[in-house]
Amino acid sequence: MDISDPLVRKGYRFRVDKDGFIMPSKIHDNPQLTLVFLGGSPTECSYVDEENRFPYLVGRLVENKTGLRTDSYNAGKGGNTSLHSLDVLLNKVILLKPDVTIMMHNVNDLAVLLFKKTS
Repeated sequence: MDISDPLVRKGYRFRVDKDGFIMPSKIHDNPQLTLVFLGGSPTECSYVDEENRFPYLVGRLVENKTGLRTDSYNAGKGGNTSLHSLDVLLNKVILLKPDVTIMMHNVNDLAVLLFKKTS
């Protein structure tokens, strides 16, 4: 937090459900549409208020535009690479049978490639 000038210095609520998805996520008993977001810290949004984290907001926007009951799961974790997210996809996300899964990786994958000199 010391190097983030625009960051408001306050407590940010951070909850996860029993499967490790960042809450709020499952808000409907019978969703008509299920979205899952995988990624690193930009997906995790740990220093953003719960109701303003973009994976949650996307679910609310889609629901408002389509009228479909939409659940939006956030499986972001700071430092994760595509390899980590593939593990989460295969071991947790597939069980949800999502309609759409979005995986966002760039900086962490690039950092690993540059460090390992495999690019």
